[in-house]
Amino acid sequence: MTDAVIDAIEEYRGERLQRTDFVLFEDIDSESLNTLFRHDSQPRTTVTITTDDVRIELWGDGGVKIRVTDQTEKKKGNGL
Repeated sequence: MTDAVIDAIEEYRGERLQRTDFVLFEDIDSESLNTLFRHDSQPRTTVTITTDDVRIELWGDGGVKIRVTDQTEKKKGNGL
């Protein structure tokens, strides 16, 4: 799951991340994230993470969807 999150952030930014410079793993426990979104987990699981300059939303409803936005969008009223 964490690889999918990093891929989504890279796609959002349009650049490859230097994984050693990116602090995602300092902000979340990757094992917990994987457990929340495993194949037999509860439907409608939602998690929001803010790290560096992005806001990451994950939700499961039979699959997992990931949305990455600028961390400030919600503060400006342009977010969810």
